[in-house]
Amino acid sequence: MKEHGFLRALPPELREAFELEVLRTELEKEIDELAKNLKPGFGGRASFEELERYSNEVYES
Repeated sequence: MKEHGFLRALPPELREAFELEVLRTELEKEIDELAKNLKPGFGGRASFEELERYSNEVYES
């Protein structure tokens, strides 16, 4: 994670909350990117409805 210089001036509780928020945001971006690449048969361009339909078909079979 990138070090932000102003974090040293924050109280530990705020610093931890900020760092957790940054990590959460980074993970969400990574997950979104992985989801784009892993959508089976859709080439990463499926709509939510298409994926929902696909997951229902897989789950029901």
